[in-house]
Amino acid sequence: MLGTREGPRLTSSPVPQRLADALRDFRVRLGLVAVLALVVRLAWVWGYGRTQEVAGDQLFYHLQGLALAQGDGFVNPYAWNDPVTPLEIPTAAHPPLYSLYLALWSLLGFETALEHRVVSVFLGVACVVVVGLVGRRLAGERAGIVAAIAAAIYANLWINDGLLAAESVYALAVLVVLLTAYRFWDEPGWSRAAVLGVAGVGSLILPSGQRIPLDKPVIIIGRLPECDVSLSDPNVSRRHTEVRSAGTGFFARDLGSTNGTMVNGLRLHSDQPLNDGDILSVGGTHMRFEAL
Repeated sequence: MLGTREGPRLTSSPVPQRLADALRDFRVRLGLVAVLALVVRLAWVWGYGRTQEVAGDQLFYHLQGLALAQGDGFVNPYAWNDPVTPLEIPTAAHPPLYSLYLALWSLLGFETALEHRVVSVFLGVACVVVVGLVGRRLAGERAGIVAAIAAAIYANLWINDGLLAAESVYALAVLVVLLTAYRFWDEPGWSRAAVLGVAGVGSLILPSGQRIPLDKPVIIIGRLPECDVSLSDPNVSRRHTEVRSAGTGFFARDLGSTNGTMVNGLRLHSDQPLNDGDILSVGGTHMRFEAL
């Protein structure tokens, strides 16, 4: 009786199986999306952002980061950098957090404008990660990954990361507060309450210098006493303007007022995103928006 010869037994390779198992881990998938976000932002900085002139607010943050790193404090960077008569004039013209972030990197030797653009990319990548975590909290792991991918490639997010602008750190602060709020809701604790209590993510500065924190989803500005910001200005309607938190930013909307609402001198006809330093004009009252 002739025996039958068995052929080689086919077994699945353990490597693809381990890879498949790893990709089931939410942290691994979110890490891959973070790599995608990093590549997109570095490509933007290297391909286009590095050619941009460093002027205006970009120059302000860049120079103030250098001044802080050298121990000169929050000074007017234009006067501080004057080649003829440098002066140390204290200023609070812009929020401090982004300047502090650049100062930390400057202390590590990253001092050029291009290097400041590159390290700012990490803020955008962190935003993408936190978007993924918030998405998972709201609708599960698949939604978290989809939300993170959208944030990784969304131009209105990555375009700011290479522009030496405070919007990136502002967006990250908003997202961190949002994630902390949900975690506090799920499991209250003193540390999470403290984060929520001290985190200011937007404010309006009135002509008097008074700071109005944007700590509600909608802030109503008008002449009525019950408005969140009540103005004794005859040119202001009873309910004139609202400032609404949406996603990673704030938007101004005119509420059908008689004299209209303007941002940086342009009258609003639809929702207008607010950027750090924008001047919001309500009637005859002009207030400055600060992102953080």
